[in-house]
Amino acid sequence: MKLEEYGLTQIIGNGVYTITQDGERYLQDDLDARTLEKKWASMHEDLSTLESFIFRISDSSR
Repeated sequence: MKLEEYGLTQIIGNGVYTITQDGERYLQDDLDARTLEKKWASMHEDLSTLESFIFRISDSSR
């Protein structure tokens, strides 16, 4: 779900979602959706870097 990918909603279980603070700001027209692309792209890049680092650590300990 795109809204969840951008941090506008969060699943709380059994198919039920809640609106996050960013989601509330977006609904109030207080958040520019263009900034979400940049924010989540940056977070994804950081996560990929972290995953690579963890993989190298676990691989070197074998």
